[in-house]
Amino acid sequence: MFAGFGGRAGLVLAVLLVFVLIGSGGIPMPGAQAIGIVDKPTAGWPRPGRLAAAPDRPAPEDKGSATGTYFATYGGSETAALRSTLRSKGVQAVRVYVEWVELEATEAQNAGADLPSTSKLGNYDERLADLKAKGVKAIVMIGRAPSWAAARERGPLRSGKEAAFARFLTKLVTRWSASAYDVHHWELWPEPDFGDYLDPKLPASYAERRAWGDNGADYATMLRSAYPAIKAADPTATVIMGSMAHDFFRDNNVKAGDNNSSPGFNGGGPFVYHFLTDVIDAGGAAYFDWVAFNAYSVLATEWDRDQARCDPHWSIPRDIRIWYNSACDVAAKAKHIRARLAAKGVTKPLAVLEAGMPSCCPTNGLGFHLYTKPDWTTGEFTPDAATQAAYMARLYARGIAANLKVLAWWLIEDFEAKTVEANPDNHRGWYYQDLSPKPAARVMEILTSRLTGTTFNRDYTPRTLSGKVEGYIFTRTDGQEIVMMWSPYGPTETAVVEVDVNAIRPFGRMLRDVAIYDAFGAAVTTTYLGGETYRLTVGYMPVYIEVRTGSPLPTATVAPASTVVPATGGTLRAAGGSGTLTIDVPSGAVGSSTSLDFVPLPLPTATAGAYPIAAFSLLANGGATTTFNEDIVITFRYDGATLGSVNERTLKLYIRRSNGTLEELPSTVDTVLRTITARTRHFTEFELSGSTLPEPTPRATAAPDALKAYLPVAPRRHGPP
Repeated sequence: MFAGFGGRAGLVLAVLLVFVLIGSGGIPMPGAQAIGIVDKPTAGWPRPGRLAAAPDRPAPEDKGSATGTYFATYGGSETAALRSTLRSKGVQAVRVYVEWVELEATEAQNAGADLPSTSKLGNYDERLADLKAKGVKAIVMIGRAPSWAAARERGPLRSGKEAAFARFLTKLVTRWSASAYDVHHWELWPEPDFGDYLDPKLPASYAERRAWGDNGADYATMLRSAYPAIKAADPTATVIMGSMAHDFFRDNNVKAGDNNSSPGFNGGGPFVYHFLTDVIDAGGAAYFDWVAFNAYSVLATEWDRDQARCDPHWSIPRDIRIWYNSACDVAAKAKHIRARLAAKGVTKPLAVLEAGMPSCCPTNGLGFHLYTKPDWTTGEFTPDAATQAAYMARLYARGIAANLKVLAWWLIEDFEAKTVEANPDNHRGWYYQDLSPKPAARVMEILTSRLTGTTFNRDYTPRTLSGKVEGYIFTRTDGQEIVMMWSPYGPTETAVVEVDVNAIRPFGRMLRDVAIYDAFGAAVTTTYLGGETYRLTVGYMPVYIEVRTGSPLPTATVAPASTVVPATGGTLRAAGGSGTLTIDVPSGAVGSSTSLDFVPLPLPTATAGAYPIAAFSLLANGGATTTFNEDIVITFRYDGATLGSVNERTLKLYIRRSNGTLEELPSTVDTVLRTITARTRHFTEFELSGSTLPEPTPRATAAPDALKAYLPVAPRRHGPP
């Protein structure tokens, strides 16, 4: 694949591309090897014959947003404890692999009116119900056909078995679309673009992964039965064309006479480029709602070059390039696929259901990545846990800008212990095998706390003194804006930029303060240049810039909520305009099942220097139970936009006594995740409040005690009075 990229290319050829083949289904294949070939970079990029550029920015009414199922991940068989952790990190969806053969091993079972009651079905039920209870959506991927329905597990189906598959789907969708599971996203077959014909250089074991790649018309026939069956059982369902690798393509003419199995780059593999257009040509486009594909970091370089965005030698003005060729990595690949669909007169939303970067393996020379440096030479690096975490932030930001409906990181936890580095593909999780978090877990938490619900607004390019910058501006539902930017090259390249806050602040809104920090939440060193301008250095690690505006007083409330927790413990969640409240009851805190109620109270009147953010009452068993055997943990995730001029570092949680006095609870404020946490063994009335921000002279801020670098500016009026 990487022929012509320099001294270590031979090693890359042997080890890097196994990941494409082990992703779907969660079954690692240690020791597998692959060989690939790619065009050597030459002058005159983009290469002749590539797809004509199509506008990669959606219409204003259809801009990318981090809502619904966007922040997703995929782990094979995550535990109940891990599912709770995922929700706390802000994950919105989990991709779940369901194997047909495990639910209907015989044709007689398929003929029955209901799915046979088996332990495997019970396991799926329990897992999906738990995801629903934790507020996480499931994206169900269906694969692995029984032998009576297909000669190969991954397809195509035997002639005439489309009706049997549709019957299976009807039962499955009817069952799991019910409120107890609430499943409404269905993906049909993993990596269906895997072809029949394998290059002799590839391991023989790849034969078991052959799928529909050379049989696009058969896939379309399957869709014509499957799609109406799913929609009849659940009219709200979203049917997803199985996530294509759309990479590591089979070289042209490996299959005699097939000269369109590769686009001319990222070759040497088993996947068939023309599978997508074969499905469309056979009428399949009317029978799926979304197109899904995989996007892994190690293959990104050629997609960058295909779309020319990360070409360091832009030959046309930046403003034109933004509209026609603004695409890197996953966004570049999405743009290419959109152009292919457009050439067939098809427009479909896109989803990425496998993506990521490994966190190793420097000790054995595996897993290193190649990228184009600013001087057009080839750079290389081996990812570590910090690089993986930085890439995660870049990936999800690019995905929102590219208007992806889902972006799922593969995996959740590693397949190997961190002391074992036999295969980089076994180290793609954002948790280690022992379920201890990698740095990426912190990055995910900050990403979701900042970007969930945001909409892509526009590209962002600050004044650049050296290097180059890739940046995006995202807009929250309240109009606040967040910038993410980084150097688009490798981990050693940097850029020096000057950020003018006025270029980010929404017109006509009063500026309150500015926060600049990296993807880990760590302070970023800045130099104050006067006015509202700051100089800083950015590298591979993304930098957040929050320009916070707003009214001088806090607003909004949290809606009522209730639940029942058993003696083993549970959680009550309440959400609203000002934030999200979580009440965690540990095992043993209550002696039996206990009803919990969150009741919002009117916001008290502000006093000099003190402003209430929220007021509420917590009730157990309708007020009959007021004390507990263990500490109850109260966590309030506040919305910075509703704080007005309140300094979040002064927030405290108080008990409101019947005489109107307040008793402070020991509280911990995390200004990066925007949470305040307190413990109590007593339910009563509570109040969350803080004091107002000072109005300091603008200057650089070191912020030695905080993870976030606050750069306050003197509030002033901007725009019309």
